[in-house]
Amino acid sequence: MLTNKLNNSQAKPPVNVFDAVFDLSDLSADVQTHLTKVYRLLSFVIIFSVLGAAIQIKYLLMTTVVFPYILCLLAIMISIACIPKQRFLIRIGLSLLFGLFQGIVIGPIVNDAIDVDPNIVRYAFILTLCVFLSFSMIAMMTKNKKYLYLG
Repeated sequence: MLTNKLNNSQAKPPVNVFDAVFDLSDLSADVQTHLTKVYRLLSFVIIFSVLGAAIQIKYLLMTTVVFPYILCLLAIMISIACIPKQRFLIRIGLSLLFGLFQGIVIGPIVNDAIDVDPNIVRYAFILTLCVFLSFSMIAMMTKNKKYLYLG
């Protein structure tokens, strides 16, 4: 009886990952809604990362010791993976916290670039923002899957 149930549940053919990647059919409305939410979360994580870098530059949180911040990043990543998907608000909060700590970690590099020339950071931010926004808008607004890989 148990083997019969197992055989019935295994009757589905295995899904090939490469077939899903190279399937260029149109996207459903659910997939487009999900992509919009993912890009929105990614935008907020980037904003929190910029905020973390600004906090690090202003208050010099990480002058000599980097290891505790790296441990915090790893702990946050593991926490996001371990929390069930039903508690999505906690997962979103942890994602934003990850962006904040990531900004704190990259703050000294940004500060060194500002010391060389303040326009480097400004131009890099504006150009990266333009590319990210344009590719994300294309990926979110298109129904054709072949443009999805731009974002």
